[in-house]
Amino acid sequence: MLRHVAVVALVGAMVTGCGPRTLSSPVPAQVNRALLGADELALLSPSLRLDEVIRRYRPEYLAAHRGQPMVMLNHGVEGHLAALGTIPLGLVTSVRYYSGPEAAMRFGPVTGGAPVIQVVTGTRLQP
Repeated sequence: MLRHVAVVALVGAMVTGCGPRTLSSPVPAQVNRALLGADELALLSPSLRLDEVIRRYRPEYLAAHRGQPMVMLNHGVEGHLAALGTIPLGLVTSVRYYSGPEAAMRFGPVTGGAPVIQVVTGTRLQP
């Protein structure tokens, strides 16, 4: 009988732990990998180069199988990947990756179907 009670208690504990999360349950934060936002950038030194930051924190933006990305500064074409090293990180408020089809829809034929890394600049608050 004691063994039966222990098994029931163990199964009950396992079932209780598998239930849906409540509002008070911690939920792991989901990171939007297509966006390197102001909250993440604020944690970095403005003396870093943007190309270094992308290589370290969003290397998938540079994946060769996706094609050579174009770099857009705000809404204008800045060039290719080398342009990332010329943009001061201290001015960057966000960086967003668009796949080829997403870029074509957002920016039109200027992208030629290539993926786009869009860099948005503005005033960035220092921590």
